Amino acid sequence: MGFKIIAIDGPAGSGKSTISRLVANRIGFVYVKTGEMFRSITYMLIKNSVDIEDVEAVKKVLSNLDLRFEYNKEQQISILEGENITKILTTKEVTKLVSQVSTIKEVRDKVFEYEHSIAKQYDIVMEGRDIGTVVFPNADLKIFLDASVEERSKRGYAQALDEGQIVSYEEIMNSIILRDELDRNKKYGALKIPDDAIVVNSDNSTIENTVNRIVDIIKEKLKI
Repeated sequence: MGFKIIAIDGPAGSGKSTISRLVANRIGFVYVKTGEMFRSITYMLIKNSVDIEDVEAVKKVLSNLDLRFEYNKEQQISILEGENITKILTTKEVTKLVSQVSTIKEVRDKVFEYEHSIAKQYDIVMEGRDIGTVVFPNADLKIFLDASVEERSKRGYAQALDEGQIVSYEEIMNSIILRDELDRNKKYGALKIPDDAIVVNSDNSTIENTVNRIVDIIKEKLKI
């Protein structure tokens, strides 16, 4: 028997990262955060002053990319050329470009390689926007974690305030609406609900309750 794959997809702000990590910890699987893979490559492109519109230059960087990922119970660690770059990946420079970089087919192909390599080594909970549709259409279990625009906006606004940002609720909501539109209309890796996914809506639910619901589904469906 091979390793098991649980795919958790969903829109921006639905809580995928937090909930996927907690679910993985509860069932003893490795949590794979695909967004950090794209961020790692974005950082490498910035570091090399690559024009992301120059496909040949991007391909050259990817062909020589010395990037690997390590895992422990708490986090995914990105190692670029022997250096732990995990803490650098949330900088404004990376955040500003990562969405655009993630639309480049060659970048998606490279991340696809990493995703499949990891799935051959561990039982995984992998979160993203196209895991159950494109990356692992034959995943053992697919969850689509959803939440209303209003709920995701409230969460985003609260987080922004906690981080000391000066921003309005309307700005956060408009940003989420725009992100949803972009994600659903991407040429590669568009956000879609897999036909065989179980939809879990987290509106009016605590993180703990949502995690419990998903763990119950996993135990029922996968008998673990």
